[in-house]
Amino acid sequence: MRGMQSTRWAVLLAAMGVSLGSCKDSTAPAVVPTEITLSQSVLTLGSIGSSQSITATVKDQNGRVIPSPGLIWTSSITGVADVSPAGVVTAIGVGTTQITARADTARAHLLVTVPGRIVIQAGNNQAVPAGTAVSARPAIRVTDLGSTPVVGISVTFAVSGGGGSITGATTTTDAQGVATVGSWTLGASPGTNTLTATVNGSGFQGNPATFSATGTGGQSFEIEVRYTSDLGSGQAPTTAQRAAFTAAAQRWGEIIVGDLTDLVLQVEAGSCAGWNRPALDEQVDDVIIYVLLEPIDGPFGVLGSAGPCFIRNSDNTAVMGVMRFDTADITRMETNGTLGAVIQHEMGHVLGLGTLWGLFNLIANPSRPSSPGVDTHYTGSNGIAGFDLIGGLNYSSGSKVPLENNAQAGSADTHWRESVLAAELMTPAINAGTNPLSVLTARSLQDMGYAVAASQADPFSITVNVMAGANVLSAQELLLDDVIRAPVHVLDRSGRVVRTVLPPAR
Repeated sequence: MRGMQSTRWAVLLAAMGVSLGSCKDSTAPAVVPTEITLSQSVLTLGSIGSSQSITATVKDQNGRVIPSPGLIWTSSITGVADVSPAGVVTAIGVGTTQITARADTARAHLLVTVPGRIVIQAGNNQAVPAGTAVSARPAIRVTDLGSTPVVGISVTFAVSGGGGSITGATTTTDAQGVATVGSWTLGASPGTNTLTATVNGSGFQGNPATFSATGTGGQSFEIEVRYTSDLGSGQAPTTAQRAAFTAAAQRWGEIIVGDLTDLVLQVEAGSCAGWNRPALDEQVDDVIIYVLLEPIDGPFGVLGSAGPCFIRNSDNTAVMGVMRFDTADITRMETNGTLGAVIQHEMGHVLGLGTLWGLFNLIANPSRPSSPGVDTHYTGSNGIAGFDLIGGLNYSSGSKVPLENNAQAGSADTHWRESVLAAELMTPAINAGTNPLSVLTARSLQDMGYAVAASQADPFSITVNVMAGANVLSAQELLLDDVIRAPVHVLDRSGRVVRTVLPPAR
């Protein structure tokens, strides 16, 4: 066989004018390709479809460079990269393959890598009662480094911490490069649960991807916090910031103790209080809040804003809403210790405090830009009883319960009056130190149809001296324009929008 190969190379070389010896010396040795050197031994192609030409140098048994017209190129995994007869290597898919250049018995190898990237698409950092399934199914997206989807690659999901179980553990990426687990049920004990998604192949950055979820301690009312950054919108919160959102949701779950009516939220993509939300098709229990961290207006302006975008037709309780925070302010609030209170305050707006009072006819004598300073007040019987419990029994400076009446957009009519309630959580300013969630706020939720445990409210009282003058000077952070004034869609139990409530005119 080797003689035949050598003869073939001799014929090829002779045709190219390469002498194999004197015509008078028929015993001259044949030219045998012995060594091949490639222009490089390692190659990385950054995106599917990209290519690069590789040059091969062939030497004979005497170390002389010879032409290589019969050089043969092959790829060990053509689904990763292929090679042309001229040595042009082209990326076909993500992974690693070996390109071989062969001439007679000589060989040279090139290691080719087409890197991929794995990112979490949805379903990370959820909080649901221990032993229950998360509502947003974890999903990853697989692409090359140029963001081209990798289609049809196998992905394996596996529980890696906290117990629990999954369905649809093995799946493949779709036309967008997305792979989604069938379901994920958390372990029976409260705490952190983790889930991994492993792409079955080499060369992927972020492989495996790890999802985290918190199994909560059995509160009957649950707020599920989701981050729009997981959907590619806004800045991702830090671990400490996520903890602050989780703590705020758990605190409201201590005040609201009644489970809300489950419903199927099945709506096309659209606006949610100004944020372009994705399409939704899931069962909701009890409230979903999306958190969007983005630039708004620079430091010390609008710190954030919030409001509901879907409510139940049965009782007008919140189904889903959004909270926006200015990235120019959030680090400062962490540093001065007010971030937790600001988050808790804005979460109250999503639940309906201030944002849905008008829908329940709980506001009397609303203020207007043309009539600032009118005696705007809250009329709910439970809220008034709560106000009396914190020192408002003998309040005589106006009607109970006084609401902010300075006619400032997003503050007037939607907060307790700062000059009377001072450090209470739902006034339009967050104070240095504590900002109690008082029985007044708890009882206001009761006026809106929530079952509450008023005994879980923070200790708080007002005095005649506090009621006599404004207390804004003690504010650490002013909540300017922090109520999102946007249409609120009302859903029946099957998730259909039956009507839309427009914000009141200003």
